[in-house]
Amino acid sequence: MPSLRRPLTLEFLALAYRRYDLCIWSQSSARSLELKLGALGLLSHPRFALTVVMDRSTMFSVQGSVAGRTRRHQVKALELLWRALPQARWGPHNTVHVDDLARNFAMNPAAGLQIEPFKRALSSRGRSVCVR
Repeated sequence: MPSLRRPLTLEFLALAYRRYDLCIWSQSSARSLELKLGALGLLSHPRFALTVVMDRSTMFSVQGSVAGRTRRHQVKALELLWRALPQARWGPHNTVHVDDLARNFAMNPAAGLQIEPFKRALSSRGRSVCVR
């Protein structure tokens, strides 16, 4: 599965870890997420550690309008993270939410950094990854 990891993921996380705590929040189930993170080498890397790992059980549904149609979708509300962890340490002043789905920023639009989806991992191996 390391071949399905975005290029430079480990290097990026190691650099980010120098200044930030790292949190993984996924729409996967807990078991699936654990297997994926282990296979990608993110659970026991020598140059960084994950502070928090959250699965889809910590997300909730909201209703929104997309192209004139009402839709329900799951969101990641950073407020839940900030309430669960020491408030003096984490909050809107020092949190960056990196995600490839714009709808995941519905509850915290000012904290988001949207990246391109990584759908063609095997065919795009070795090429650079675009960031918006």
